Amino acid sequence: MDSEPTGLIVAGVNDSHASREAVRTGAREAALRRCRLELLHAFNWEPTIAPEGGLGREALLERAVADARDAAPGVPVGTRLFEGSAEAGLLSRSRIAELTVIGDGGLADRTCMPLESLTVQVAARAAGTVLITPAVAPAGPVVVGVNASDTAQQALEFAFGTAAGRHAGLMVVRAWDRDDEEEDPRPALLAAVGPLESRYGVRACVRVVEDDPCAALRSAARGAGLVVLGARGHHPYSGLLGWVAQTLLHHSPAPVALVRGNAARSARPPHRETAGSSR
Repeated sequence: MDSEPTGLIVAGVNDSHASREAVRTGAREAALRRCRLELLHAFNWEPTIAPEGGLGREALLERAVADARDAAPGVPVGTRLFEGSAEAGLLSRSRIAELTVIGDGGLADRTCMPLESLTVQVAARAAGTVLITPAVAPAGPVVVGVNASDTAQQALEFAFGTAAGRHAGLMVVRAWDRDDEEEDPRPALLAAVGPLESRYGVRACVRVVEDDPCAALRSAARGAGLVVLGARGHHPYSGLLGWVAQTLLHHSPAPVALVRGNAARSARPPHRETAGSSR
């Protein structure tokens, strides 16, 4: 990187394949957004014997640092050992991070959505934007789902900034139920998208779909490189995920970003010269 980093991205580290992808994703995002990367691993004072075939905490962090530097050479990388639960550590650091990146915990393999899981709890309760990635993060366009809530603008800003940094396509998806909304949302949506296209230099494909929001976004997620949502939508209750967010965390084949809080900072136009380190 040829300029001083001006923010922090935190990636959670454990021994899962999804966590390794979270580290690589965090490194690439740090390069794009001119941030430093912090790799966080939580521990307690029980005997530090690694599980069979696994790594101890120091070795995990060493491997994570190597993964990060391989994904985005030049990004400043630091490590943090947090005494306590991973949930507590990630939630604490999310208060100052522009972006928190975690693995999906294998949610797609679960029959039911485990609301008590680390992934769900951090996604629901983090102070800032959270990006949740599966073990294999596909390449593809950025998809952002919007509605009539106040968080839609934040989600749009984040999606445009990310698409610009990745040199990726962008699709804006708005589900419309004529029974609930008589007014066609297209004019308002196009009015919101236009200035962002000019600001970020990204041409968006805008789709208004007469379908359930969950179904519309599950369909759009196929082939996407990232799906972006406002974290709280129409139901801004702290610590709870909306139904659409829960559905995507459980079923999306692509990484999911839940935008909240400090999204205005994490959506800033990325540093063009380092954009090549992202897929």
